[in-house]
Amino acid sequence: MIIGIIKETSLHETRTCLTPQTAEKLITAGFSIKMEQNAGLKSCFRNSEYASVGVEILASSEEVLKKCDIWLTINTPDSKFAKLLKNNSLIIGNLSNDSLKKILPSLTSRNIKCLALNQIPRLSKAQSFDILSSQNNLSGYQAIFKAAQFFPSTLPLMITSAGTLAPAKILIIGVGVAGLQAIATAKRLGAKVYAYDINQEVKEQAESVGAKFINDFHSVLNEVNVIITAVTPAHSAAPKIITSDILETLPDHCILIDLATAQGGNIENSADQKITRCQNCIIYGDSALAREIPHAASTLLANNFYNFLMYIFNPENRQIKLNSNDEIIQSIIIRG
Repeated sequence: MIIGIIKETSLHETRTCLTPQTAEKLITAGFSIKMEQNAGLKSCFRNSEYASVGVEILASSEEVLKKCDIWLTINTPDSKFAKLLKNNSLIIGNLSNDSLKKILPSLTSRNIKCLALNQIPRLSKAQSFDILSSQNNLSGYQAIFKAAQFFPSTLPLMITSAGTLAPAKILIIGVGVAGLQAIATAKRLGAKVYAYDINQEVKEQAESVGAKFINDFHSVLNEVNVIITAVTPAHSAAPKIITSDILETLPDHCILIDLATAQGGNIENSADQKITRCQNCIIYGDSALAREIPHAASTLLANNFYNFLMYIFNPENRQIKLNSNDEIIQSIIIRG
């Protein structure tokens, strides 16, 4: 079985779904790997590192896709590349019916199956290939540093001979994977952290990583310096939590980071990968902040892909086996 990796075509993408370490393990397991040159360069992995473990480096994406049986991709496949795939091949990545609707009939007619790792169900046996959890964890971490970049003061308390700087007050709305990591990171950096989630069951988790859990986030809006929203319901639009009316009441120079912009955003006026100034506040939206730390993000992604491939790989005949009765496969296979 030949795995193909090409440079991601999305303009802002810096990650790759294969590292030299995972490539070596896959080759040891029985796969062959063909990779477009420089496909890992934005993640700080050189061609020579891949070649040294047995990856064949090819000059173009076309060469890779025409020869591979399995295409690993982070973002939705471009139609011009999908046309190059062999019949009966497999696409594995961050996929959805909506993103594939234009090319899915063509893929289906050629028996090319698409598996969406972003739709992995929350099962203990599937945790190791849950790409949303691994990337949301890093996005929550990076959200704090993005906020610090815009924030005009320091995050921790600083007592100096020239005076005292109060710690930043940060509100995290949405205590999921991203929210928990944002809380933990903000706390480690010395900020005072509040957390809110409609689900009261996460109170203990939020408090265990350093937040003061509150039952009504409106109660602290007049004092917080930073708001990070991370409410991303599965398979539906993100709820608008910070509305225009609320923006008008926030303190001057409040920084807002919206991690739900791919689903429409939790904050009024937020847009993906854009800075918006509104009511003397700064709003930044990005649903994939993990891209800003590509080496770490690619390392975790590659582990997710490796673990999933080993889940569906039969070492005896060195072939992929998709069990139609398996609840994980049923959840992630894209159907026309």
